[in-house]
This record gives sequence, C-alpha cells and structure tokens, in this order.
Amino acid sequence: MGHLHHPSGHKAVDAKEVQQLQLRLEYGLLQFITNRVT
Repeated sequence: MGHLHHPSGHKAVDAKEVQQLQLRLEYGLLQFITNRVT
C-alpha cells in the first residue's frame, strides 16, 4: 500500500483519466467474463 503516497509536487491523476481507466477496466472485465461464460 506504499503506492498511495505521491511525491510532493506530483499531482494525482486527472479525474478524467481515472474515469477512462475505470471504464477500460470495467469493459475488460465484461469482455473477460463473457468470454469465459460463452
């Protein structure tokens, strides 16, 4: 859990970037699950 600490001056990723990542993750998960089920 040491990755939570950002060096000072280093801003956390954009909210937009996080949203994109989440969308990609969810999409990938969906694809994976459907591939496993079918």
